[in-house]
Amino acid sequence: MKIFLSYASEDREKAEEVQLALLAHGHDVFFDKESLPPGGDYQTRIDLAVKSADIFIFLISPESTSPGSFALTELKYAKTKWRHPKERVIPVLLKDTSWSAIPPYLKSVTVLEPEGSVAAEVAQAVNALDQTITQSNWRNHTFNQDKPQNNSLSSRRKVKFWGIAIFLLTAAVSAALLSQQLFAPRDSNQKQDPANNSTPPAGMKGPDSNTSNSPPLNTQCPEVTYTDYSKFPPESKIIRRCDP
Repeated sequence: MKIFLSYASEDREKAEEVQLALLAHGHDVFFDKESLPPGGDYQTRIDLAVKSADIFIFLISPESTSPGSFALTELKYAKTKWRHPKERVIPVLLKDTSWSAIPPYLKSVTVLEPEGSVAAEVAQAVNALDQTITQSNWRNHTFNQDKPQNNSLSSRRKVKFWGIAIFLLTAAVSAALLSQQLFAPRDSNQKQDPANNSTPPAGMKGPDSNTSNSPPLNTQCPEVTYTDYSKFPPESKIIRRCDP
């Protein structure tokens, strides 16, 4: 873990004990000017160090909380990075300090009040917070890995749903068109296709283009006697009479 240790110069001796205890637990500790390379703007480098830290430790004392203390400037950088100090900032009561002098940002979380070794209790608190942060990062990482899969599954379900909907709509339209063709009334006046010269089935009468306008022929013509009364004496003769 990268840790930024903030304290007043008057508390340097205790702060160094805390630093050594944290280093013994494998943590990377930013400790005042010793942690800064030579050259460059001091405040800018402090700001960058706070932004790169995982945990911010503030040693509370009357000197670190007094107006004009540079520790308050470092605390301002921490407030810029973390809007709330929960699980990121550890305020440690190093000396008896008026509660009203402690910044509200620090009082919004539990203030560590060591009863024995300050360095040992601070190291223990950091280790516990380290486990909490690690578990939180693991949960976030797992969620971020599962989220695209859930999105992909949701996308596949949407594609499947719309595919089925389009298929059913197409089938319904096709069935409606087929039903309209099958049950549509036939036009009795519809002209017969000249190209269709097929013979009508047995038992059915079909139109005959050669005889449709001619009367049926009667081959049985009866014989009758015709008398011409215009002559004198009248003349009679037998003729065969056929219907027109």
